[in-house]
Amino acid sequence: MAFKTSSLKILVLVISIYFPSTVFCSQHQTEWRSINKQFFALQQNPNIGKLEYEQIEELGIKSIDYAKKNFGLNSIQYATSLNNLALVYRKVRFYNKAEPLYKEALVIAKKNYDKNQLFFAATSSNLAVLYIDQKKYASALPLLKSALSIIETALGKDNSQRANTLNSLAETYNEINDFNKAEKMYLQSLELFQKLLGKDHYNIAVVMDNIAALYYKHKKYSESEKYYKASLAIKKKLFGKNHTRTYMNLINLAKIYKATDQNSLAQEMQKRSEHIKKRTNNQ
Repeated sequence: MAFKTSSLKILVLVISIYFPSTVFCSQHQTEWRSINKQFFALQQNPNIGKLEYEQIEELGIKSIDYAKKNFGLNSIQYATSLNNLALVYRKVRFYNKAEPLYKEALVIAKKNYDKNQLFFAATSSNLAVLYIDQKKYASALPLLKSALSIIETALGKDNSQRANTLNSLAETYNEINDFNKAEKMYLQSLELFQKLLGKDHYNIAVVMDNIAALYYKHKKYSESEKYYKASLAIKKKLFGKNHTRTYMNLINLAKIYKATDQNSLAQEMQKRSEHIKKRTNNQ
């Protein structure tokens, strides 16, 4: 069983919550924490197979059962455990298993809204990401808009949760062909990420790729070229000019140059991408 995230084009924040913000000291709380630590520790292995996945799932179910018995069906601990196992199911594309867990967690989060608004926002975002994975954008949109409103009220405008939610909203608007809203959200997300992370962080390159793809989709080739080149510069600085992360930028730039009849540049980008692909295959 391959344990990997869905091949999303977007950079999303999936808020997997270890422990609630209102933590009380007790033997039950300590034991629940211990189960969750084991649960997350097993996920650190980059090459998780069927056996490891089954162990992770077993711990996730154990955490849910323990929280249900010792904290109650309406507790944030129980909702947290539901969230965490749902995330595992989403990563391996067991969407039919993930969705009911997220929905149950959201009901509990709503009951605890006055105590922990950010938990409700986090759970809404998690369910929205699941819907985005499945291309159910109409279902994702209200959840993301609700999460964004809560985040801005609780945390203000300069935080990574808002930046990620803006980027997820932009991708959703892009998929339903609302160019103006998608562009606005992407640019706000980029500006905020640059403020929080600096100019040369890899996440900045990811958001730039998203923006470039949006412009390319709408045949705004000069704008698309600008962001693909800016993203490429960051990746070259971080990983080197022949790294595989630069490959798709070169391919996409070649497409832009071909669409704008700049054939010599298109051939140059194609040649450079083929060089990287050959080096990778020979390693």
